[in-house]
Amino acid sequence: MSGFQRPIFDSGCLELFYDSNEICIYGTRKGLSRLAQIIAQLAERDIKKGSEHIHLEDYELLTSDSLRAVIAVFDDIGQAK
Repeated sequence: MSGFQRPIFDSGCLELFYDSNEICIYGTRKGLSRLAQIIAQLAERDIKKGSEHIHLEDYELLTSDSLRAVIAVFDDIGQAK
């Protein structure tokens, strides 16, 4: 990593960024717990058309400096269409 910069969590509780070929996820305990809940709920959804996804910015968790993110779950592994 090129240098640690502590996120400012006054506008959200998760910050995502890309640095030196790494995806970084920084969060408060509350933010990381909520992210885990959201991912668990996504994994339990009925999958339509081969995949299901969420946009993290829809959950008002991200700081103003955070990258936006999509998390997707697929019902098939390794099948290109």
